[in-house]
Amino acid sequence: MSSSTAIDGAGSPTRSYRSRRIGLHERFCLARNNVGYAPIVCIVGSFSLGPSSPSSRLTLEDMTRIVSTRIDNLLALLPLLSSRIEDRYDPKTTWIPPCAENGVEAATILHLHPMQHLPSQEQGNDERMGEIMHTRREAWMHDVDVESGPLWRVDLYPFSSSSSSSSSSPAASDAGPDEVVVSLTTHHVMVDGKGAVNLFSTLLAASPSPFDLECEARRWGEETRRITGRRDADEDGAGALPPTSDGDLDMKPSWRILLPVLVETLLKPLLPQRVWQWYAGAESWPGHLPSSPESAHQNATTRGLRKPPHLCPAHTSILSLSTPRLLSRLKRRGSKHGVATVQGLVHAAASVSLWYAAITGNDENEDREGQRGIRVTSETPFSARVPARGHGACTGNYVGDLPYTATLDPATSFWNMARRYADLISKPSTLQDALQGLGLLSYIPDHPPSSSPTTPRQGGMEAFFTARMHSPTPHRCSFGLSNLGALDVDALLAPCRNVVWSQTPSPFGPAILLDCIGFKRSHSQRDRKLGEEEEEEGRGQVELAISISHRRGALDPGVVSRFEGTLRSVVLFLAGQQSDDEDDGQGDITVEQLVQASLEGRSRR
Repeated sequence: MSSSTAIDGAGSPTRSYRSRRIGLHERFCLARNNVGYAPIVCIVGSFSLGPSSPSSRLTLEDMTRIVSTRIDNLLALLPLLSSRIEDRYDPKTTWIPPCAENGVEAATILHLHPMQHLPSQEQGNDERMGEIMHTRREAWMHDVDVESGPLWRVDLYPFSSSSSSSSSSPAASDAGPDEVVVSLTTHHVMVDGKGAVNLFSTLLAASPSPFDLECEARRWGEETRRITGRRDADEDGAGALPPTSDGDLDMKPSWRILLPVLVETLLKPLLPQRVWQWYAGAESWPGHLPSSPESAHQNATTRGLRKPPHLCPAHTSILSLSTPRLLSRLKRRGSKHGVATVQGLVHAAASVSLWYAAITGNDENEDREGQRGIRVTSETPFSARVPARGHGACTGNYVGDLPYTATLDPATSFWNMARRYADLISKPSTLQDALQGLGLLSYIPDHPPSSSPTTPRQGGMEAFFTARMHSPTPHRCSFGLSNLGALDVDALLAPCRNVVWSQTPSPFGPAILLDCIGFKRSHSQRDRKLGEEEEEEGRGQVELAISISHRRGALDPGVVSRFEGTLRSVVLFLAGQQSDDEDDGQGDITVEQLVQASLEGRSRR
């Protein structure tokens, strides 16, 4: 069977696969699920159909048929897509793959919704996609049963701008929909963000398969025997689930990674708070919960955190930027200052925006010299997929997590700060450090689940995270930045207007989650007038989409609003021609100067 028939040909018969024990990252995802905050990854894309796509004339029926066929064949090739968890509370539980008698089919995964009419004065595309993403993510968080499966679903939402459209059924309109929003919702225990976007691309690829999945399955069988000596994989990969990250990669923390955590864990409870603050330095934003609502304004750090995050609902807003050639402009701008990647610039822009949002209107947040400064901490996930080792392209968790700390005040050099982060993520040792950072999870005492009838059933990891989210400092860091890279939208089966993605914001994770995705577009597609959305900076195809998620009400709402607005302004300013004029003679700019110039530029647009 060739790779094309593996994806678009007739479905192959469901095989029988062997179970395997869950890995460390999968256990982490289950613990989040078990305490009530299932880690859901949701990707939503908007595509043009019918008359809006004259080059392809793809109809809703065409897309439904293609996606359904690919789902069936992916289920036959990748057993983790139809597997379930045996006992979600058992720290040593296993994946239960499907057998020939109870295999999952596309009808269980794919859901077609009634067509909706878009009036001439419709809501913005960001708002519509955001509503769908929020609905699917939140519904899936509450409804998914990891012990029953399946752990992913695909939804098609057709829209029509025709006045003759009917909202009762997709088949009721002669004109048919001219837009379809495709939603892929997955549980993180089955796949990480990079794997999810690979799955999304495979389902919607113009050519049969951007990933040679049949060869991947066969290669896993070969590599398993060569590297580990295991004999549980047949020649064609049948009988094998993809390996766990901690079972296949070196994730054991070195003393350099482990020692700071041990010092904080062992010393902090023994020392008076003032002594610990002298040793550890300033508390990072958003700080600790106030002792009472009246004390929420009494110092700098408590202005960020207002309520326990676990009592607040999740909220996501979407920032879509459509400045022409935005990504290439950001790369060119960054390279002039030694910042080679867009991720480095977005991270620096987020740090600056959070600094400005937190100190604005806060006279309390001043040091002894009158300089307003805060400490910002972040986490950056790194993909550790190695296809040659049998890591699944569309399934499995292969992620490391890199922490980072910066202290910002008005005189902080923006480019020095950006270079420091960019240099860190470009080091060959960084991926190993990130894997070891995630490997720290293995030091959480993960005892078997309790069986008391008066307390919720939970193992050691669940108890740890429950205690964390009820503590005065529930958030791990100020913000997390997850970047899936650039999606080649020209390789998709229909003209793509926009794609956004987000994860469930955890009450014991980063205070703010930034989920980014960029777009590779040819000039031919950009020149087509497809999916043009009115933006503050003009009209055009989306170049960069950022989802901003948090627990609504937990943080100072003014800080969140200022952060979102400032981030948009700073990124657009860095991509604009006028940003060169703002550098001083040394080619540098302070964070205060950058924010001022960015906000002035926004007021002129």
